[in-house]
Amino acid sequence: MLANFDGAARAYAVESLMALLDDPVTPDGDLVEAANGLVEIGVEFHDRCADVFRAVLAGGSELSPFRDAALALAALGADQLAEAADALAKAAGDCRFSAMHRTKAATGLAKLGPQYRKVAADLVRAMAAEFSPGPHALRIIAEALADLGLRVQAADLLRKALSDPSSTTNNRYWAAQTFAELGSEYRAEAAGVYLGLVEDPRSESFERAGALGRLAELGEPYRDSAVVALRRMLTGQVEHRVIPPSRRGHGRSCGTPARSTRRTPHIGCPDCWNPKR
Repeated sequence: MLANFDGAARAYAVESLMALLDDPVTPDGDLVEAANGLVEIGVEFHDRCADVFRAVLAGGSELSPFRDAALALAALGADQLAEAADALAKAAGDCRFSAMHRTKAATGLAKLGPQYRKVAADLVRAMAAEFSPGPHALRIIAEALADLGLRVQAADLLRKALSDPSSTTNNRYWAAQTFAELGSEYRAEAAGVYLGLVEDPRSESFERAGALGRLAELGEPYRDSAVVALRRMLTGQVEHRVIPPSRRGHGRSCGTPARSTRRTPHIGCPDCWNPKR
């Protein structure tokens, strides 16, 4: 869009963007945006913008738009592409950074071209092999592996995160979401985690409601019972219970008599939650 400016409009855009680059207190995110705008306006600004991107990369802050700066630098030419790839690879392999920062760097590296995908995948796999990553880090690494097409390895890491004794209900909630996003073959595992969260008294209300919502999105045999329980939870009518996945199935009940006056339906039980009864 900016490339289409001419005359006074172009001059005003250039002046405004250059002012941002010259201001010593401009945040890194705004610097990258302004430099990208100048790159779009004309090639005569590319050298100045490349210096801006390099400065952001050199800052090494996790709060900076590190990956955006690297991708913008890579778009300027072959030499800059190699420079950006090197910066991203170094960040992904630096254990001083958080798992989030490192995986963003690795997946950014993969975006530079097919020649970098294997390097990126190796870097992410190496993170999982480091000394004792916790459930949160394992889930983030699993997401990166999934983004790189390594779903089986991602699923293995998610199972490891879920089995970790230090895993919190929040860790489990987000791990289940990542499981669900891996594909239909992991749907049952994701549902099992969500069902456990609904039953777990340690779950926060937003985690329980979120788990019910996710169960509804998974479809049958979870949807109808999850919607019933979620509606009752949101209106404050009743508590909700869920039978374990091992006890759910067609024609199998939780053991509550069919005509019970129970007002706390078990999700997945064909006897005590049937909305038609």
